[in-house]
Amino acid sequence: RLVAFTPLEGRWLRADDGRAMVVSRRRAADEPGLLPGATATLVIGGRESVWEVVGIVDMGPGATAFTSRAAVADAVDDPRARGAVLSATVAGTASESELIQRLRRDLEERGFPVESGQLVQASRVALEDHLLMVAGFLVVMSQLTIVVGGLALATTMSLSVLERTREIGVLRAIGARHRTIVLIIQGEGLVVAVLSWALAVPLSVPMSVAVARSFGRVMLPVPAGMAPQGSAVLAWLVLAVVVSALACAWPAWSATRITTAQALAYE
Repeated sequence: RLVAFTPLEGRWLRADDGRAMVVSRRRAADEPGLLPGATATLVIGGRESVWEVVGIVDMGPGATAFTSRAAVADAVDDPRARGAVLSATVAGTASESELIQRLRRDLEERGFPVESGQLVQASRVALEDHLLMVAGFLVVMSQLTIVVGGLALATTMSLSVLERTREIGVLRAIGARHRTIVLIIQGEGLVVAVLSWALAVPLSVPMSVAVARSFGRVMLPVPAGMAPQGSAVLAWLVLAVVVSALACAWPAWSATRITTAQALAYE
């Protein structure tokens, strides 16, 4: 019961199954012929035997197959087990570690030397740490992209203000206020940011699918959807607006510091 994964296709193993096996999604992807109802010839202990595939399950990145202990014992002519999975009601890392030590000692006293023992929670934490490391790297890269984009927009708007100094002078001469000039520059930066966001959203879909598939080949298969998440798209739009406002703040303030005489005399 501890390894009864949810079937994606077909079914899980039954007590009356003979030489039946359930394969993982990764194994089925590596060998497309392993579908429910198909047969496969396995070489076990130097002998060939025919097995029936009854289902496909999702159990992580391992290219694995499952069958009953009785079927394995019949195939290898050895009823003994190489490993055991134990479920306990103790709670806490210290209590669980103490339980493992007691089990190892009791089994070894009865003639069953234990090669290794590990908590499922410890394996889960190790796997989560690897996933968090990759996720953290992607977050840092996205943050660097935001910073670089903001600096690029600030540089572009500063050059734009410099090139249009005489234009700003004319606006000041005909009565434009500081607020009007700030709104013009902020509005231009906002248009650039929104257009960049609109272009980035469709481009992000194939890039995200490629990254997800590469990640799946290295660690865990990740289902990649072709439709971006609505809340994420809106969040990036808000972020683009905020970054554009911050990036254009200094150029806009600089434009208001130019006097009308200096602006009109600028060559």
